[in-house]
Amino acid sequence: MFSYRDDVGSKVSIYFTKQEKECDDCLIIPLYEEKWLFTNHKVRGIEFPGGKGEGNETTIQAAIRELMEETGAYADTFHFIADYVVESADRTFTKRVFFCPDKRISATK
Repeated sequence: MFSYRDDVGSKVSIYFTKQEKECDDCLIIPLYEEKWLFTNHKVRGIEFPGGKGEGNETTIQAAIRELMEETGAYADTFHFIADYVVESADRTFTKRVFFCPDKRISATK
């Protein structure tokens, strides 16, 4: 585990092994045609796709949905990279980070 304080003072802990609890959010780092695939968020700007799970979704189900909603791409293979926990005054959440190799991403389902 690695911990630090971010720019607004929130404690961030990064785990390079999956934590037991299903994560609240997901972040996907997709490689498509040998290029990183980003989204352009209207407030935060350019970033990797991801977001919050809905209902009883698993983190993988949320990652599949978020990738499709934000980029139009579909992937069926997600490699775990890390879980990170952000503890802020507003909320505490856990995000699971995945890598999607370009051989497993298509422009449509």
